[in-house]
Amino acid sequence: MLISYQIFFGISNSFSAKIWSILKGIKLARAKGFQQLWIESDSSVVVSFFHHRLIPWFALQVWNHILSYLNAIVWKISHCYREANPVADFLAKETAKTGTSFDDVSLSLRIRHELAIDEAGRTCFRFLR
Repeated sequence: MLISYQIFFGISNSFSAKIWSILKGIKLARAKGFQQLWIESDSSVVVSFFHHRLIPWFALQVWNHILSYLNAIVWKISHCYREANPVADFLAKETAKTGTSFDDVSLSLRIRHELAIDEAGRTCFRFLR
């Protein structure tokens, strides 16, 4: 993980929040000069929308603005299960609690711990009560 960010959307639905989050990540990658980008989302619907270039009307202006960047780099978007991305879950929960947005979140002890688990290839489980 090279950068992390959190965006407070206020009252919103998860679909539009995930669309805006991906677009924000692409804009940050462009600002950092990344030439390769791999986007993962736990929403298979959102991933499908991006694969088929079915960008929702509310995000079209931003999409059109970053499309030339995406056409100039190597990038892909793929689905991952929620268990595979505990850092995104943690940042989303923190943002909902605090109501704040940050473009460059420092890697807290919790985030570094989750990244170490992922790097070690340990299996993560989610148990429902």
